[in-house]
Formats: sequence, structure tokens, C-alpha cells
Amino acid sequence: MNDDMSMNRRTYLQAGVIAMSGVGGLKSMGRASAAPNFSLADTEIGGGDGYDRTVSPADADVVISTADELIEAFDNAASGDVLYIADDAVIDLTGRRITVPAGITLASGRGRGGKSGGLITCTQRTARMLQIYDDDVRITGLRFRGSEVGYYDPAGDAWEYNSLALRAYGSCEIDNCEFYGWTHAGIGVGRNTTDSMSSDAHVHHCSIHDNMMSGLGYGIIVYRGDPLIEYNYFNGNRHSIAADGTSGCNYEARYNVQGPDGLIFGFEMHSPGGNRVDIHHNTFEYVENRNGNVARSVAIRGTPNEGATIENNWFYNSTDPDDNRYVEGAPVVQYDNDASGDEWDNVILSDNHFGEDEPAEDIGHPRDGPERAQLRVYVRETGVEDEYLEGATVGITPHDGTDMSRYDGSYLNSTREEGDYFGTYALFEGLPVGNYDIFATHPEYEDKVYPDLELGSTGRQPPIVLEPREEPEQTITISGRGTFARYEFTVSGTVEKSTANDATINSYDSVDDSVVSGRTTREPDSYEFTGDITAFESSSNVEVMLNGERVDPSEL
Repeated sequence: MNDDMSMNRRTYLQAGVIAMSGVGGLKSMGRASAAPNFSLADTEIGGGDGYDRTVSPADADVVISTADELIEAFDNAASGDVLYIADDAVIDLTGRRITVPAGITLASGRGRGGKSGGLITCTQRTARMLQIYDDDVRITGLRFRGSEVGYYDPAGDAWEYNSLALRAYGSCEIDNCEFYGWTHAGIGVGRNTTDSMSSDAHVHHCSIHDNMMSGLGYGIIVYRGDPLIEYNYFNGNRHSIAADGTSGCNYEARYNVQGPDGLIFGFEMHSPGGNRVDIHHNTFEYVENRNGNVARSVAIRGTPNEGATIENNWFYNSTDPDDNRYVEGAPVVQYDNDASGDEWDNVILSDNHFGEDEPAEDIGHPRDGPERAQLRVYVRETGVEDEYLEGATVGITPHDGTDMSRYDGSYLNSTREEGDYFGTYALFEGLPVGNYDIFATHPEYEDKVYPDLELGSTGRQPPIVLEPREEPEQTITISGRGTFARYEFTVSGTVEKSTANDATINSYDSVDDSVVSGRTTREPDSYEFTGDITAFESSSNVEVMLNGERVDPSEL
């Protein structure tokens, strides 16, 4: 992915829960030359001071100060262990490639009592220093410093100089960390090869800056998967978020701040356009790049298979591209796409703000204002992975302590096809941040509750999975009154012959799907069925018992 070039106009990628919480205002930050602990003062964006999910040495199973101790701890670790890097440790892993054990938390103290956190570093090329293959790994409170902080021109093949701190092949959590000085990327997500691996990594509350090698130089690079990238501070990267553009490539970026410095793009999707991109509620201070040219804060390079949305973002650049996908000087562009002409190709821009004047509270990164949230709830049948149910009723029940005084919306909504690429869901807007029980009902399925959803700054709610409702079996018994009678009836569910009520099973009585036909003189014929009887007729008078009670055949 080498695109250090000026771009001429050329021919011309889906979603869970959205949450916002009120934080402070934006502060401009400069580029690093050594190791500042970049974050936004008085906010949760970028993590650090004030971050509320820190780990302390008292929580740890082992405290580590050297590379040898780290290797030994990895070798002996069991799932559930907390491995703590001492806050003053500097661990050099130059030239190593280490797999993080399944189920562990690797932590240090960034943001706890003003601490910067332990430092893991390299001084030369170190490709994929730490590899994460499991979903239940957490990396938190650490600093990762590469060998080249800031702009670096290798004067040769960039891949011969690439270094990468973390490669997430599993859907792990990476939070409250700092990444800087990496020539390939701070974080790599997934693998797109013949032996591909998808990752839904959750990267949040990190400071990711000064990863700017010519030819590579990414804050986060997405190869395959659908990571959630939120509440991070980016600055001074060649691209802050890059994605390789193949069909399995997706990402959602929300509640992030892109600072004023960079080399080419802020957030991008490479050609041919990947699968899906969702970029919303971010702030881009990025107006002019390192070379003095207009910065492209968002670039969609190709046509995403399932679409891209760029919504509710605040761009300091005042040039609004409107309906034109490649306006000179605009912060959002699309090129190398499939369709001809000037219009956006499977890309939706809406409700963005262009200019340094502060927009409404629901545009850009979370700032001062009432805590609020938007919730999309998906409902599906057990065993059905990719289709979601319409017509389910979804309700919310706030826990004690969740202030609903400002909420004037509905507590019940139905799942429906919304006509966007997010698909079929129930939508709640303007919810106070807090804790909720979410329940779903459907006439054909058993009710289900998703308990204790923390609707706030982080996380996604999995779909509510419903089991098909098992209808109770019923019994119908038909007897003649001494004369020959033929009968036929239809049910809405299933039906089969039965020996209930001393009935006989005769070859001349038949069941064809939901339609039953038979004959009787005096002996009873019985059938077990589900659903309702939708039609009944007989050639002469018969006696009918339904679940042990006599009924009038004409009323069936």
C-alpha cells in the first residue's frame, strides 16, 4: 500500500449499539519527538489520566520487569491470569515474535495515579512483536514504542523496514495503550492470505501517534475482520486507520479524534474498496498535511461492497464536498471506484459539519453536554447467523440509577427493515447512558432477555437470539354414529395419526402434509396436531372430541 503521491482526479464498504458520553472539549496537540503520553486533557478520549478501567499490581498474578520474566510468565500463564508490567519497566523485544497466551490480561498502569505505564519497545525492525490469536485476551495500560518516532523515509522497500507492535488475529480487547514510532503500524487486525483470519478486535481509549514511515506508517491497519475503533486519539500518522480493501475488510470508527498532523490520510479504505466502512461521530482537526497540501481526512479508494457511511463527523476543513466525490480541497474523497461520473458510489455522507466553529453536541467526538446514546437492537433465530427477524418487539428496562428524566422516547419498538445497510433492527434514540435489561418477544419464538447491558462509552451488544416457540400438541377424535361417514380437515401446524381414546390406525385414513382425510362408522379415529384446525367437513353426522371435550363440528 504505497501511495505517497499527489492524487489526480480518476475514474471513478454494516453495525450494534451506538453510545455517546459527555466529555470535555478538544485541545490541539503537536507531534512527538520522544515519548509524550498523548491524550486529550479532561476527556476520556485517548485514555490515560481519568480512565476508569485501570489494572493495578494488586490485581496481578505476576509482576514483570524484564523480557526474560515476560517470556517465562507467558510460558506459565493460564487463562484468567493477569500479568502486570511494572510501571517503571522498559522491556526491549527487538527482533522477537511472541504469541500472547489465551485468556490472559497483559496490563500496566497508564493513567493510574498519573503513571505513564510500562514500556515495551524495539530498536530495530521487529515485525509482529506480539501476536494475539485468541478472543479473550486483553492488552491494557501499556506503552509500545517503535524504533522510528515521527516521519521516517527508509530510502528503499518499506517492507524491509517494517515493525508492528501488536497483530490481532483474534477478537481481543486493546484499551488505554499508547502506540508510537512503528514503521508498519501500531496495531494490525486480521490476516488476508490463503490462510485468512478475521478479527473483530475492540480498540478503544488509546493514544496512537507518530507512526509515519513513508510507504507504510499506520496507526491501525485492518486486513480482515470487523474491528470497533473508538475513543482513540490519533495524530502524526501516515494514515491513522488504513484498510487493505479486500472483500472481508470492514471497520467501524466512532468517537475518535484525529489531531492536526499527518502525512496523507486520516481514515481510509484501500482499493478495491473492501466490504463496509462506518465512520461516524469523529472529529478531524486534520486540515493540512506534513507536506503543506490539503489533508484528506477520509478517503474511500474504490467501491465498498456493502457500502460506506460517513455521518455526524466534525471536519475542521470547511470545504463541503456535498454530492461530488472528488472536490479539490475537500476533506472527504472517493476515487478508484467502479462507477463513472461525479456522484458518490455506494457511499453515504450525511449530517457532517465542515469548519472549525463548534457544531451541535451530536456532531463530532463526544464533548460537554448531556450523556446520551443511540441503541440498535438486532434479533435473530438460534442457529441462523446472518438473517435478522422482522416483527419482534424489543423493550428496554432501565436499572435503578439510570436517570430517565430526560428521555421522552418509547420504551418499546419493533424490529423492521430500515432500508440501510445496517439491516433489520429496533432503534432507540436519545437514551441516557446507563444500565438496561433488553428484552425481545415474537409470536413464533420464546421470549428472551439480554440482561445488564452497559450502554455507555464502549462495547457492542450481541444480537438477541430467540428459540422457536414449541406449540402445544392437541388431540382430535372423530367417531361415526353407526352410519358410514367420510371426513376431511386441515390444520395450520403439524398433524399425525394417534391411538388416543382407544382409536385405531387404519390404512385408508391418510395424512398429506397438513390435510387429513379418513372414514369411520363407529370406531374412533384420533390425530395429534399443533396449531389450529382451519377447516373441517364430513359426509354425514360425526361426533368430534377436541382435547377430551365434545365440540360442534360446524364450529371448527
